[in-house]
Amino acid sequence: SGTAVQSESDIGPNRLYIGKLNEPEAVPLFNIRDVGSRASPILRVAALRDSVIILKDDGIYRLNGDSTNNFTVTALDNTVFVKATDSVVVLNNSVYCLSNQGVVQITDSAVRIVSRIIEPLLTAILGQDLEDNTSAVGYESERQYLLSVKRPNTLSSVADVTYCYNYLTESWTSWTGANKVFFNGFLRPSDDKLYLIPTLAQNKIVKERKDQNLVDYTGQEYCAPIIKAMIGAAASTGGSN
Repeated sequence: SGTAVQSESDIGPNRLYIGKLNEPEAVPLFNIRDVGSRASPILRVAALRDSVIILKDDGIYRLNGDSTNNFTVTALDNTVFVKATDSVVVLNNSVYCLSNQGVVQITDSAVRIVSRIIEPLLTAILGQDLEDNTSAVGYESERQYLLSVKRPNTLSSVADVTYCYNYLTESWTSWTGANKVFFNGFLRPSDDKLYLIPTLAQNKIVKERKDQNLVDYTGQEYCAPIIKAMIGAAASTGGSN
């Protein structure tokens, strides 16, 4: 007929694609939700008890609802931006992450700065590229958020300090040493112990002792050698997995 028709890509880096019940690979058009600006991709999504927190580099958003008929996305805070996606952790029904305003706690209703006491230490590194040398782990039973980063004014190209935050006492401490700074880590639910990958070069996993005796604090460790392919697979899942 001489009429030209041109298709357009409907891929949106700022979109949430919500699968059907028991069919996660099937996403009807009415199950798509745009979140904020199309120019800013979604960096991480974290599920809380009653909502979903969506983290982007143009702000923090929240999805509420109990079915696809009433899912709604609202802006929770447009002044807080994630600085390192692997710093995002769910802990005590809140999301913790390293942002442009330091470490923040994100709940269903608000965003709160929790790192005011160590702000000079974090402000000095926020202008750097933190994606490749920042990781975090949430430790529910110890009430801790562990953030491993590179200290300011050092020649190190990788993380060299872990800042430990206790959300009950709202206090911070710092951990240093080869086995307390990590490239990746996770908490194993079956034994409630912390497992850390210090660096890729060390080719080992450090396992926490938890025998409730003095040996727990001697600074020794049990090393489990693993092949580099396994470390790479673990690293690709993100620091919070």
